Amino acid sequence: MRRTDRRKGKAAGAPDLLFPPGELAGFTTAGVSGYRSLRPAAVVRELLQNSLDAGREAGQDVVRVWFEVEEHPLRDVPGMSAYRKAFRAALRSHEKRTGALPGLAQSVVQTIEACLDSGSCTSLFVLDDGIGLNAERMTGLLADGLSVKNESGAGAFGNGHYVVMPASDLRYVLYGGRTRDGASIAAGHAILASHDGAVGVGGKDGYFVRALCDDLFSRYEFAQGDEVPPYLQRRLDELARRSPDGAGTLVAVPGFNRFRDPEPTLWESVARAAACNFFPAIAGGELRIEIVEEGATRTLGADTLPETLVQFSEEKRSRTGFLSGSRAWGVFETVTLGEPRTVATEAGDIHIRLREAPDGGLSRLDLCRNGMWITDDIPNLRRTRFADRKPFHCVLLIDARDRSEVHGLVRKAEGPLHNALDAAKWLSREDVRKLKQAMEAVAREIERTIPAFDGNSFTVSDVFTIETQGIEAGGRRQARVGHFQPLRPRPPRGTVASSDDSSDGEGWDHRSGHSKEWRNPRNRPAGRPLRFRALAVQTGRRACTVALSVDEACPGSEVRFALDESIDESCDGVPRDTYVRLSNVTVGGVPAPPSALTARDDDDGSALGVALGALDAGAERRISFEFAVPCELEVGDDAAVVLKTQLFGSASSGGSASPNAEEADDG
Repeated sequence: MRRTDRRKGKAAGAPDLLFPPGELAGFTTAGVSGYRSLRPAAVVRELLQNSLDAGREAGQDVVRVWFEVEEHPLRDVPGMSAYRKAFRAALRSHEKRTGALPGLAQSVVQTIEACLDSGSCTSLFVLDDGIGLNAERMTGLLADGLSVKNESGAGAFGNGHYVVMPASDLRYVLYGGRTRDGASIAAGHAILASHDGAVGVGGKDGYFVRALCDDLFSRYEFAQGDEVPPYLQRRLDELARRSPDGAGTLVAVPGFNRFRDPEPTLWESVARAAACNFFPAIAGGELRIEIVEEGATRTLGADTLPETLVQFSEEKRSRTGFLSGSRAWGVFETVTLGEPRTVATEAGDIHIRLREAPDGGLSRLDLCRNGMWITDDIPNLRRTRFADRKPFHCVLLIDARDRSEVHGLVRKAEGPLHNALDAAKWLSREDVRKLKQAMEAVAREIERTIPAFDGNSFTVSDVFTIETQGIEAGGRRQARVGHFQPLRPRPPRGTVASSDDSSDGEGWDHRSGHSKEWRNPRNRPAGRPLRFRALAVQTGRRACTVALSVDEACPGSEVRFALDESIDESCDGVPRDTYVRLSNVTVGGVPAPPSALTARDDDDGSALGVALGALDAGAERRISFEFAVPCELEVGDDAAVVLKTQLFGSASSGGSASPNAEEADDG
């Protein structure tokens, strides 16, 4: 084996940051730029996923992970002298070639320069007490697309270290490991840009190693034993004291930028991402996380998980890039409270947790694998399939320890970020068939267990989820189970769409994508909204029966049914309502007289609302109707449609509210 030593003036065998020759690349190389905008959850998920895999491979019942932040001089980071030289050479080389760096490259350079000029450094250290690292596993860490994990692991793409790289303003990550026999090993990977140096041309990738070799699969001579630098060794010594068998792995992120997250503490960034993504593993006692910052230690484990998730349970918009706090809380409740079932499939058993949704809304399905939430978009298990069932929540819990083929199929179908299933992209045709067949078995179990709606009849207490949501409540909807697919608007016939971002003067508002008619307040009822609730999906049907009642008496009332346009709990605003056109309306089994049909549409004369008159508190009023979707929306005849029921009350005793009354606005 021939060694290639690219250092100058260094003692042979001393580890340093070496930049071997490579292809021409700039500061915005795709390997890092593709992950540049990732939120904290992606980084935390990758780190925790690797720790869980290492712990499982070591046969541990509980995997412990520590996140610690430390301030120290920049010179403590191994290889910084070589890093500075390579950075300056890369900067000179690319400025000489292009004259000026492009905008994004300039931003990268400025970030690195600021870190180098400060003289001080913030480092994130992540330690776990798993199986540790040896030369083979370290080679897999540094390689691109080379995975050395067994089939029980989470990753299958071998490029997870790129996910962590953007957390370093230096784009430099170091690794250390101890095995059960006490052997220690260290390495690092920095990504800059190709450059002309004093000893030849260097590529963008630098490796903290003793030497680089010609053997393709044994390319690195790693620092081991006494050669491990103090920056890593003292943390490995701590790990030896904490780990049951002295083994474990260390990931060090110098120039730590706190994930560019606005949260002020490491706890808020890491705990949110961990709790909202690894609740199956944490709740099951398999994963325990300690977060150390400014001398204080906080623990996230099975005993503290509920109170941690509750802190984020009101968050409707995801701040992690994956599950929002409210949705994570919903999945956690189903995992802990749902009825456990086992579904036998051709590819092995699938464990599920199933429960009827306690607060109504739409059905929801989630998939977790190896203790980590993956996706809520599952082949053959999309919620529109179950539109005729009472709302439910189902969580699939797939685990490598079950030794089922379905685990491997899901694992390969996830993609590099493990947050989606794309079977057609990653699996063979035969494997796609097996995965779909397995999910089909789960679908049949759900259909066998969850009762169907009784025909087209819906009752408020069974279906609706939201109490009064009007001006007094801020015009915002509260969270509910499920969310809806958007409907695509299309311009009315004869309208030519304008290319600018304004109204074209022909009845179409390009800012909102809605026709002006939708935004016209004259088409909205006046008065105080009494109820605002989402009606269950109607699959291929355009008729239903709804039972309404009010908590307080009102002398006059009107009901309308609006399309719900993809407004889920992560959205901040609610668009103007688009009311469906009503026909064949009956109230209490009696056809509604023409005078009770309100707000006639100018185009076809169909009604938008029904005047119900005076309502007594607690009295039920049953309305049956057929409806049509406005022609401005592109909705297939057999497509699922979601309606919102809006019941308005007014001071008048007649059917329709006074036009001079205050306009009602639910959003």
